Amino acid sequence: MKLIIIPAILCLAALQDEKVELRWKFAKGQELRYKTSQKVTVDFAGNEMGQESGTTYRMTVNDLDEKGVATITTKYEGVFVKSAGPQQFEYDSEKDKELPEEPQARMQAKLVGQSFTMKMTSAGKVTEVKGFEKILEGMLKDAPGDEAQQEMAREMFKQMFSDDTMKSMMQQAAPMLPEEKVGKGDKWTNDFTLKFPMIGRMKFTIASKLKELKDQDAHIEQDMKIELKPDADEANPLASLVEFKDAKGTALLVFSMERGIFLSSKSTMQMTMSAGGNEIPMKIETQLKLAEKKKDF
Repeated sequence: MKLIIIPAILCLAALQDEKVELRWKFAKGQELRYKTSQKVTVDFAGNEMGQESGTTYRMTVNDLDEKGVATITTKYEGVFVKSAGPQQFEYDSEKDKELPEEPQARMQAKLVGQSFTMKMTSAGKVTEVKGFEKILEGMLKDAPGDEAQQEMAREMFKQMFSDDTMKSMMQQAAPMLPEEKVGKGDKWTNDFTLKFPMIGRMKFTIASKLKELKDQDAHIEQDMKIELKPDADEANPLASLVEFKDAKGTALLVFSMERGIFLSSKSTMQMTMSAGGNEIPMKIETQLKLAEKKKDF
């Protein structure tokens, strides 16, 4: 009996100590579709307000260089936006044939059919994004309001939808993978910044851990810390008036080692925004999933 049990224990221990390399497996002509969603809930003086948004986009690998860096065209195929509270509106490009009248929803609806390019390493680092300035011009075309209102909207959306901002957003959607091979319980860290309109930059510091390897999938846990970093070289009129406190979050991601792609991610961030003497609790829930079939959209 001992001769049977001991080898079994040794085999189990070997599996627990297994080290794997997590890498995207890009191929020229490869197409991937992802569906994202984000829900922001704000508690303002006891009144809960919320906004939901989401996109469906297709990533097409156009080229691979000698180092395995992929040049990818990302095209928006669907947009969803919903607001509850003082401003109420809802739009879903897959159901609604006409563009919405509400200005914010109308601008986002114009994303459908637009595309940009990016470069990503096999470790998941987004090194370049190009083409969002052109998308922004299309979003702002025929914007409502007088000249001053249009200029204010332009400045806000330039921060939200610039090449630099989208580089950070795509990095958030597909976090960097560890440089070295990892096993169960191993940890790694990375960070990136995301521009927050009219305020400055939010620095995300992410501590990741390989929770488990199961059925050729790597399950990754993340703890996130968020800090507001005002830009000294840019006009951010609200930077001195707004402060984020206790900004942190958690996430769970699933990466297919066999296919070399992310299958899903789910994160929750909580923070308190201090503005004008008011403490405003915020909760941001974000999801991403692979959407391979039309019915998944």
